[in-house]
Amino acid sequence: MKTVLVTGATGFVGRRLTHMLCASRIRVIRMVRPGFAAGPDDLIGDLASGCIPPLPPGIDAVAHLAGEFVEDPLAQH
Repeated sequence: MKTVLVTGATGFVGRRLTHMLCASRIRVIRMVRPGFAAGPDDLIGDLASGCIPPLPPGIDAVAHLAGEFVEDPLAQH
């Protein structure tokens, strides 16, 4: 079974990718920020501060989707 590490897995694109990978029988390891609900296979880390936990062996690919939330300047307030 292939294993993919997904950063930004709790975001708009990351959630959908995670569901698609799981539906395709691909093991997903999510990297989530401290404070997010983490499952047994999840890693807790903060890429912005450089706090990255040791990665488990056997990761075949990384989908790096993490980003900083920026308010939409076109949104109505």
